[in-house]
Amino acid sequence: MNPTNQQEQPKQKGKFIVFEGPDGMGKSKQSQLALDYLIEERVIDTVLTKEPGSSLLQFTGDLREMIFHRPYSSSLDQVEQGLLLFIDHYHNARWVRELTDHGRNVISDKWLYSQYCYNSIKPVSQETAMDLYEQFEPLQIQPDLVIIMGLDKEEAYRRIEKREKEGEKKTQAKHKLWAVDDYIGELIKNYATLYHGLVNDEIPTITVVPKNEETPEEVFEKYIKGQINLTLEGE
Repeated sequence: MNPTNQQEQPKQKGKFIVFEGPDGMGKSKQSQLALDYLIEERVIDTVLTKEPGSSLLQFTGDLREMIFHRPYSSSLDQVEQGLLLFIDHYHNARWVRELTDHGRNVISDKWLYSQYCYNSIKPVSQETAMDLYEQFEPLQIQPDLVIIMGLDKEEAYRRIEKREKEGEKKTQAKHKLWAVDDYIGELIKNYATLYHGLVNDEIPTITVVPKNEETPEEVFEKYIKGQINLTLEGE
């Protein structure tokens, strides 16, 4: 057979891996460790994004400022805030789909699931805005692996308080945004519900609850790296 007549094999689709969990659980650090591992050790083309407001995408960083930081955030009601989050996710989802369709792997520090978990503890629901997610097919991207990070509630609050003392204004803004005294406790419950929902939908999902004394590097080696390798080896 003439090689010029052979059809070019389609590029294998890239993998999409999501780290989820409440604030203070270490998901951002684990997302970065996963990226470093795939690029430096396995030499695999991989991109890291986050929600809301990936710095890799045009204008979504500005949306993050509007959602969480004054003077913009104080003038938004819950529906307006939800619509901004929707625009951010829509833009990000289109980008993730394009990358994975062209064979690149994507790691996301939070995804659409976090909006459902956080929305349910707010004093006023964003249901009007959240309904939009069900109507747009490009948003329905099923991850190849979801890793839900968990920690002891008191340890999570300790980490958040440490960030506030170090001057992370965004953490203070988030803490006030939810207007719930024990918002981490409520989120832990919501993420437990999310885990069972994802498993029922047959989306590969694990929960990682490391010991407080384990370093981020130890957590990655012990709980996460093997799961990522299995995901990459799957068809």
